[in-house]
Amino acid sequence: GMSNSELKKLIINESLIYGGLGSIIGVTLGTILSYLFCIGTRKVFMPGMIWQFPFITILCVLAVSAAACVIAALTSSRKVFKDSIVNSIRAIE
Repeated sequence: GMSNSELKKLIINESLIYGGLGSIIGVTLGTILSYLFCIGTRKVFMPGMIWQFPFITILCVLAVSAAACVIAALTSSRKVFKDSIVNSIRAIE
């Protein structure tokens, strides 16, 4: 058995891992697509258009993603600690 604080840490860490991996994949694909879109736009509409790596945007996305993961983990863990394990199992059956 885990204590409530250990279980809460586990839930938060798990959500941060999933959110972090999702953010890394999303930022990578989004940056590649942004670059390709810029190249296509530059050829057709705006020859002088310059693509810049979006450092600030990526940092903001990662911060918002981490905050959303922690909030989601805390709200879901609140329900886990609110109900007894026996009642939760009975509700499933």
